[in-house]
Amino acid sequence: MTEEHTKEQLSVAYAQAISAYAGLSFQEYKSDYGLDARINDIEYSTDRKRHWQTGFGIDIQLKSTVNAKIKSGIIIYDLEVKNYKDLIQLNIGTPRILILFVLPKNRNDWVQVSCNEMKLEKCAYWCSLKGLPDTKNGQKVRIKIPETQMLTAVELIRLMDMVKRGVL
Repeated sequence: MTEEHTKEQLSVAYAQAISAYAGLSFQEYKSDYGLDARINDIEYSTDRKRHWQTGFGIDIQLKSTVNAKIKSGIIIYDLEVKNYKDLIQLNIGTPRILILFVLPKNRNDWVQVSCNEMKLEKCAYWCSLKGLPDTKNGQKVRIKIPETQMLTAVELIRLMDMVKRGVL
């Protein structure tokens, strides 16, 4: 497997693990139309014996990198124009976000396994680019993500609540 595919699969594993821990379902898309997966809201009966998808969800574009820069609480990343254009769209039915998984430069530090834990090194951040201006750039667009937008289970639940209220 190429290094790029390895990084891609690690970003999927991260988003899938955070979704599961948050009690949400993760659905990876098989066709590439600019989005990689969808995180679906799950509602549970009071006795937690039944559960169902509510129809609320967040479409995601996953990226992973060793090249993001962190400066003054901001993650700086050069996103491909194609992906940027997919994420700035206004006429969409399901909110969409970018999830950027930042890995250490040293490949040997990406995943560590012991009998006590399995650890993915570093973390992922999210951002919505919806409504940002189009670009005339040919290859990359520099985006900035506040370091406070770390993708955790608590943050993902908060994002899903925003979707339910129509504010994401």
